[in-house]
Amino acid sequence: KYFENINSLYASFSNKFGEKFSARLGIRAEQTNTRGHQFAIDSINTRSYFDIFPNIRLTYKFQEDNQLSLTYSYRISRPWSSSLNPFMKKNSDYSFSTGNPYLNPQYSHSVSLSHSWKYMLFTSVSYSYTKDDINWLEAPLDSNNIHYNPLALISYPINFGSSQNVSFNLSFNKE
Repeated sequence: KYFENINSLYASFSNKFGEKFSARLGIRAEQTNTRGHQFAIDSINTRSYFDIFPNIRLTYKFQEDNQLSLTYSYRISRPWSSSLNPFMKKNSDYSFSTGNPYLNPQYSHSVSLSHSWKYMLFTSVSYSYTKDDINWLEAPLDSNNIHYNPLALISYPINFGSSQNVSFNLSFNKE
């Protein structure tokens, strides 16, 4: 049985500075409380954590239909409750999966520079850095397991280091 309670508070401020420049600043504060009860082994896992997530968007309009935007955000991605379930699931004779009750959320910083021209041509360059990246690992099934098959693999989620992503997007839209 899994319980998750997230209390949050949001604040946002936006303003125009002249005709060409605008800014939007935001902040979100969150208090997260979780409780997982594994009845089969009578184990209880509780967590409580507090986070602050800022975001900012700066926009400069060269003309009404030609603008440049710079954005930054800090985000959280929590594991799904099924990823926390520690009991093994048989997917096939050769594939098993299990969750990890000690899995942490992953946190990401993102920066993006985007441009739109005449509401037709859109370009952007983005970078993100994710800490405590949630990944699924596969390993041979333990020979002490009741479902033992020497060819079977078990997959499970872990927080595995960090990741960085860079992307470039270009799109054109004309009616």
